[in-house]
Amino acid sequence: MKCWLPPILRIALLFGCNITCTKLVAQNGSALSIQHKDSLAAEKDIQFLYNNFRITNTENHNVDFTVSILVPDCWRLLAPAKAVRKQLGPKESWVIPVIVMKQQNSPAKWMPVSVRIREQSGVEQLVTYQIKADPVSAFAVTPLTQLVQLKGEERIVSITTKIRNYGTVDGIYTTEFKDNALDLNHQLKLKLRPGMDTVFTYQIRITENQWNRLQREKIAVTVEDTSGTSYMNVVTLERIQSELKAHPSPFNTFPFTVEAGFIKWGDQFNYYMGARGEIAMANDRNLNFFYRTKQYGMGNTLERNVFGVEYSTPLWTFYGGLMNEIKYFYTYGTGGRVTYKPKPGTYISAGASIHNNIPGFTNDNATLSAQYNVGKVLLTQAISANHDTSTRYNSILFSNEALVLKKENLSLTVNAGVGQDFTFDRRPFDPQNKIGFAAGYTFTAGSKKVGFVSQMQYNSDGYPGLTKGLRIQSHNLTWRLGKSGIGAFYQYNQSGVTLLRDTIYNTDDLKYNFTKYGLTYGYYINGGNTALSVGKLRQEGSINNTLPEYAFAELVYQQKFGKAGSIFLNTINGYDPAYGKDKKPVYLNTTSLVGTYKIVGLKGYFVQTPMFDRSVDKNFVNYQQTILAGPFVNFTTLKRLRVNLFYNLSKSLYDNRINNMVGGNITYHNFHNGLDVNLMANIPLGTPETDAPNGINQQYVSLNVRKKFNIPIFYQRRYYTLNLLPFYDVNGNSIKDPGERPIRNLEVSINDIAFISDANGLISYKHIEPDNYKLQFRAVNAEKGIIPAGGLSQTITVTRDMTLPLPFKKSSVIAGFLNIKTDSIAATNVRLENIKVIATDSAGISFSTLTDMKGAYFINVPAGKYIVSLNPEAFTDKIKPRVMAYQVDLTVKTDATVNFEIIDKSREIRFFKPKQP
Repeated sequence: MKCWLPPILRIALLFGCNITCTKLVAQNGSALSIQHKDSLAAEKDIQFLYNNFRITNTENHNVDFTVSILVPDCWRLLAPAKAVRKQLGPKESWVIPVIVMKQQNSPAKWMPVSVRIREQSGVEQLVTYQIKADPVSAFAVTPLTQLVQLKGEERIVSITTKIRNYGTVDGIYTTEFKDNALDLNHQLKLKLRPGMDTVFTYQIRITENQWNRLQREKIAVTVEDTSGTSYMNVVTLERIQSELKAHPSPFNTFPFTVEAGFIKWGDQFNYYMGARGEIAMANDRNLNFFYRTKQYGMGNTLERNVFGVEYSTPLWTFYGGLMNEIKYFYTYGTGGRVTYKPKPGTYISAGASIHNNIPGFTNDNATLSAQYNVGKVLLTQAISANHDTSTRYNSILFSNEALVLKKENLSLTVNAGVGQDFTFDRRPFDPQNKIGFAAGYTFTAGSKKVGFVSQMQYNSDGYPGLTKGLRIQSHNLTWRLGKSGIGAFYQYNQSGVTLLRDTIYNTDDLKYNFTKYGLTYGYYINGGNTALSVGKLRQEGSINNTLPEYAFAELVYQQKFGKAGSIFLNTINGYDPAYGKDKKPVYLNTTSLVGTYKIVGLKGYFVQTPMFDRSVDKNFVNYQQTILAGPFVNFTTLKRLRVNLFYNLSKSLYDNRINNMVGGNITYHNFHNGLDVNLMANIPLGTPETDAPNGINQQYVSLNVRKKFNIPIFYQRRYYTLNLLPFYDVNGNSIKDPGERPIRNLEVSINDIAFISDANGLISYKHIEPDNYKLQFRAVNAEKGIIPAGGLSQTITVTRDMTLPLPFKKSSVIAGFLNIKTDSIAATNVRLENIKVIATDSAGISFSTLTDMKGAYFINVPAGKYIVSLNPEAFTDKIKPRVMAYQVDLTVKTDATVNFEIIDKSREIRFFKPKQP
């Protein structure tokens, strides 16, 4: 970081520091006085600590002396490297620089450096000063396992990882092994002192259920420290088998899902059923359908049985059945839609619906929409016509939206519309037919420090549809300053609430408009943030009724504590000191607090809302207060069963009674067999009498079960079988002749899926799509001295069931051993098996294998020149090969031996002793 202080002030501070840090020593009749600094701290990027010792002869004669220095463990003395002898004349001074170097494991605590000064007369001074490294959390992870292959009856997955603490404080590390498809979620914790490292192997046993669905998975190995810093490595887990089915059967399948549900609400019992399916056809065509019954039982007069059918091609989509939309008008009925998609991002769609005979839903609708590009501008347009049979209103609107600009930090969208509500048989009390319009924009711009978001929407009172009379403004400017940020905001909202006004209450009581503006400040920390907003909040009711104008403050605080816990607080407080004719103070408060630790949590809510009478002045009457609190539990058991349980204690808004409720949600999801179960319940404790509306404080239980079936269509053959038969081609004619033996235990990948030949030398990949398949012979080490005659990479075209002989020919061989060199009493932990040996030819093509339990290996290769090496990530600084790689020439000879010697220095201890004067 650059120093911004003026030069004079820097000199003054340096002089002051030297005065405060200087120590004068002269004791026990010593002729020497010593000046030095008392303490030095090495910051994160500082490697060396310098302390100049000024030694002054206070006598009138010469003084001979010796200086020797001893540094604490985990630090290294650079200068003086050995004891120094010196003679000073009368009143003469001498400066000796003491330089100490920080090591990787230098601790973040004060430790003494001892400076011993012995005069020739025998007088001795021992001077100490303190050094330390600043607290630094830093570590590195070296993944030593990249691929795990399970063969035959193997069920143990071994993953080896190396962690090194490069910081100056103790590190606590959590290693997580996770794969959702196999339901793997294991954790391991360990602690390392500064400068220490460890190599550990974690073993996971694969269950029979996991084994049955395992093909090729990616296990995420994440190492995280307590500060939240993490490293992730992906380990590939393969099940190597001789036979695999890509699809359940060779025939096309018909996915069919059935669903059933049960609902109990108070004294009412309801149940329903449903089904959906999908038929895949040739040329990327699909037929989808669904059917769902209404809820049969007591008190159901609204719902109807619904269905839908959709047929899609790459260019067209046809749909018929239930239409339920809420974009321009709220529609619920039966109809259809046709969509044409000539290219990605472009479409034209036409749809229409007629209302069902359900109270409250009385409008018919037809909508035509399109999306297309004009240059770099993306346009979306729609014409929608609506007829309400209950109110006799007809509506038509034309809506346009244009994405004018879209870049990484800059975007602009504008919209405009025009429309009208009208009647053909207008009555005297009906409103006048007026043309309405709509216009708006959304603009965002930002950089690393400054961000600006602005939105405006103005819909006139005559603009038809759900957004009639909607007026919105929202402008937000933020400026980030390091870990903090400041901002200003303005929000305005006016909503007509046309749906509730026209269909249920025929009143404007639910129409509330608000204006909110102010300033905000935020502070960001590791795993959390805090934001405080202050400003003004003004509300308005219907017919220009006024509500309080609050001075408000809003606080949001959220923090994560590693992966174990979190806390979230949101509180909004408003205050109007003199509202209404009586000039009464009015308070508004909404507060929520949620805290979690592992699987348990606690939530609490408090709401205080002022209540007003129905007069024009909206006089303040009293407060409605709601208090709710209770614990909850979230956990997963049996791998797929997710459970959420809670208890709520609340105060009723209607009768001031205390209510208790328990409930929860239990879900089971198994994507392998297609079974989903969801159980939800809210159960009041006791039976309090209440004036609350029907359904509040009543028992609610719902159960939903879905099951997916893949039904084969036997007259539609879609998939084929590829059989591979590797054999040793003795006569080189590429034909399997009688007596030429098959090759067992041969590893080969088909489109990156690992296979191994069985006891008869057969590999079978069943029920695969007709396509091209790439064969890769990754490690040809089933037998010594053979390689594929057709090369290590081959492509096969499958259009029918086929059995393909794979001829093998004689190869060159690189073989050898790994030996360990250590002393006779070292308890070495070096394991010789599963160390990767790699042979790379002049073209960069690599052949590899793993050593056996005795450290032996062999690699089958074509004739050529090779570099044979070990995997450097398998070793540490103290355990490593004497030579990592050798050159081999197999252009003339067919066999080569390469042995590696591994040096184990894990017991080695070095003693550094200064030379005696």
